[in-house]
Amino acid sequence: MFTGFRFWRIHALAGNRSTHPGFNLSCINIVNLPSFVHLSAPQPGPDTNSADHCYQRHAMQYFFVSWTFLLEAIFSNNGSLVSTYPPISSILLPTILSMVIILQPRLVLKLALTAWLVIDVPVIMYLLYHPQQLWTPRGMDMLITMGPVMMIILILIPFQQGIEKKLMSMENEQQRILKISERDPLTGLYNRRVADTVLMNITYDALSPMGLIIFDIDHFKTINDSFGHLIGDTVLCEISQRCSKRLRNDDIFVRWGGEEFLVLLWGTDRSAVTKLAENLRHCICTQHIEPVGIVTASFGVTEFRDNDTSNSLLQRADKALYAAKTSGRDQSVFL
Repeated sequence: MFTGFRFWRIHALAGNRSTHPGFNLSCINIVNLPSFVHLSAPQPGPDTNSADHCYQRHAMQYFFVSWTFLLEAIFSNNGSLVSTYPPISSILLPTILSMVIILQPRLVLKLALTAWLVIDVPVIMYLLYHPQQLWTPRGMDMLITMGPVMMIILILIPFQQGIEKKLMSMENEQQRILKISERDPLTGLYNRRVADTVLMNITYDALSPMGLIIFDIDHFKTINDSFGHLIGDTVLCEISQRCSKRLRNDDIFVRWGGEEFLVLLWGTDRSAVTKLAENLRHCICTQHIEPVGIVTASFGVTEFRDNDTSNSLLQRADKALYAAKTSGRDQSVFL
């Protein structure tokens, strides 16, 4: 029932087969339809606009080929659509399915409905008016594919849109919940839970040293008592922003608790982590924070060593921070 392309090509170009005096198929050139020749669905690029134009162009080619054989069957005395019509519906179905994946849902429904109305519906109407062709195996196959199957796909496209929106909403909600579970609500920094998870899974690597900084805002209780907790929150946010600008994207900056902050740094030796701690201390104490004025911080600095655990690393950093506090504050101590 499916004739070869060679037959279709000769059949379409042979204008003398038409018996209608005003109809000549010789003006139709199917040779210039490469997508139809290869019987393959369009393969657009990643850009949505170019994909839109690609599908529209292929739809016009399908329309042109379909109506070529449909008009020949109508105007020919012995024309038989079921014996000459190419498997356009077999190409159109995967084309629509690929549209669902690539294009915007509303555009998919518009293009699919248009393609069905201008390509499939005329063929269905022809078959209904020619029952002798309809009741052939090829005719029934064409009717079922172009009728119920296409109708089911057109009905399911809006459901696919709803499912896509629901999945996107669920993904956004999941991202929001993840952000809430990982971030400090005031400063937007990582919270202590994230730092605990990272510290529990670190391993010593001599080729990739890791530094740890813990710093504490000096006299923060006095700031809260003198200016109120809202101003205290402003101080925390301002210091968080200043320090974040001086850290790398892969550094982990954590609000450790209250007025304490923690920084985990990979690929930094003693010299680098000590220098960074001094840079952070300097960016905090050199600019006023209104209405408080100058705010300082004390830093405890250490590095991850062989046989260290997360507890021993934190204890050493705490000792360094305590030494900075007892030595007059506004300084960094390395242990």
